[in-house]
Amino acid sequence: MNGMRDHIHLLPISLNLLGVYVVNLETEPDVIGLEEDGKPEDRVELALKCLPHYDAAACWTGDSTPSFRYWKIRDYAYAYRSRLAKPSMVAEHIISVMEEFSNKKPPAPFLISFDAEEVRNQAAASTKRFEEGNPLSILDGIFMAIKDDIDCYPYPSKGATTWYHDVRPTKKDAVCVSRLRNCGVIFVGKANMHEVGLGTTGNNANYG
Repeated sequence: MNGMRDHIHLLPISLNLLGVYVVNLETEPDVIGLEEDGKPEDRVELALKCLPHYDAAACWTGDSTPSFRYWKIRDYAYAYRSRLAKPSMVAEHIISVMEEFSNKKPPAPFLISFDAEEVRNQAAASTKRFEEGNPLSILDGIFMAIKDDIDCYPYPSKGATTWYHDVRPTKKDAVCVSRLRNCGVIFVGKANMHEVGLGTTGNNANYG
């Protein structure tokens, strides 16, 4: 009973600390709140304004050949808007790599689910938007993979198992995927994971 009384005694203190934390968070000058019901592309634009300045143009050499480095989202956004690259061009490079590793002996697939034509169709739609001068957001034409436990239509959600998609077919995008798609993100497929997420290593006897 003494232990129970101690917990009850500490409860108001814990709540008080939580209240102070919330108040501090609301008045923090460097924190910008985003409306939950706002359009995804508008929220992305606001988030972009919070990032430090980055000059993507400075990374190009002038002969349309960027130096070797890890490209950031803003690098792709600059290249697309400057007509130095197109989403369809990037898509073909990605498809080539996927097919190369899938044809190795033994196969070493990067993704559990992948459809080259689906990627081409998304990239073609994004390329058309850029050609018409109407990209949806800075994320338009950015390629992403989704973990296999998140719905991304038309790919099945297997949870990295061999059976889950049979008992629970994917009928539509998850909310997070839908919002990213509204921003122009191109989904390349479903990424591998520890079976049903029950582990931390990512090793999977079904898919590698």
